[in-house]
Amino acid sequence: MPVSVQIKVTVPELVISSSVIRNSIYTALKTQTGPQISRLFNQTVEGWSDKPAFHQSGHSWLSEISVRVWTDSERYGWVNNGTPAHVITPRRGGMLRFRPGYVAGTRPRVLSSRKPSRFGDYISASRVNHPGITARDFDVEIAEQIYPDFVDTVNEAINLGINFAK
Repeated sequence: MPVSVQIKVTVPELVISSSVIRNSIYTALKTQTGPQISRLFNQTVEGWSDKPAFHQSGHSWLSEISVRVWTDSERYGWVNNGTPAHVITPRRGGMLRFRPGYVAGTRPRVLSSRKPSRFGDYISASRVNHPGITARDFDVEIAEQIYPDFVDTVNEAINLGINFAK
């Protein structure tokens, strides 16, 4: 379940038809917006012991310019999108052993993380009714936070491209 933020630019044909302006926008997205999105995603996993990798890609076509930051981490997908209540059973038979107290290291739409806290005496069970995970919606929060800077970045890149093309 990949999680991503993709920023697309739709620019009037007269502007985007100039390769200088198109390249200026693409360079700005690749060097400014993409790394900014990556930093925000990385903030959400600061306290994780096994952090997922975030990747960046982009393209510059005649009709569209985009940058995308994503992860293929299944675990990150569960945290970001949430999970319904479900039953957990041992993979190879036997018993589950766990501590019943838990405080999550993340909160919905908060772009920071700490190490989760587990507490209580260990117990064993043949199955557990997990209550599910509340969606953290990091991708939505990142997209909303990045938007004002993104608009400024694109406008600056267009102006830079226009000035360079003169």
